[in-house]
Amino acid sequence: MNNNLENISVSGTKRDRSTITTIAFSVLFCVIMIYSYKYIDNSLRTTTNSTIRSSTETSHADIVRVTSNVLNAEVEALISSYNIDGEPEAWANFIQSDAFSDFDSKVRAAVANTNVAKLKIYADDSITVYSSDLSQVGEAGTDIEHVTHALRGRSSSQIDFRDVFQSLDGELRNVNIVSSYHPLSNSKGQTFAVVEIYSDRTNEFKYSGDRAKSYSGRFLIFVSLAMSIWVGQILFAALRQRKSD
Repeated sequence: MNNNLENISVSGTKRDRSTITTIAFSVLFCVIMIYSYKYIDNSLRTTTNSTIRSSTETSHADIVRVTSNVLNAEVEALISSYNIDGEPEAWANFIQSDAFSDFDSKVRAAVANTNVAKLKIYADDSITVYSSDLSQVGEAGTDIEHVTHALRGRSSSQIDFRDVFQSLDGELRNVNIVSSYHPLSNSKGQTFAVVEIYSDRTNEFKYSGDRAKSYSGRFLIFVSLAMSIWVGQILFAALRQRKSD
């Protein structure tokens, strides 16, 4: 009698331990699943964002190369003629000059029917000598790291979310903008200016975000099914063990 009671007690203790172990593994599995979901979602977003930024920078570089072949002389002339004293009146006269207006028209014609949303040109002292947003002409870009890198001959790019953005076609709101900075060289191979090009990539980022959610969701469903099967097998085995006891 005592032996039977001891056997039942030992069997019950084993079942309790098995149940606790199952619960512990289930909780751990859930934690791992949640972490994996967030990690995969973040990795997919980071990769796609980097791809969009890189491809946009490449396309911008191609645009700069093509337009510089046509407008390089005009850019040099514009830079050599701008007034560097920074007085508002002087910049207003500069913007209203025939040379600036003619250059602006040529730039807009050159980037028409492209993905360019805005364009700026910095002189070698980082002063903005041209912008499709006229209010920015005359601003200093000395505190912009990307301008400094471009003046040293290195292209770079960045992604920004803008609540309001003044594009060539008017005001845009709540957009993802990729801007890239490219050096302009003269006939001697010396960098004399920097071109900054902006493109609206909101649709691409939305699409990549939706794809990341879709892939992450599929992963979560697959893991959830796997976990359900695993837990079901454990419960089934526990019930069979209980009946046999």
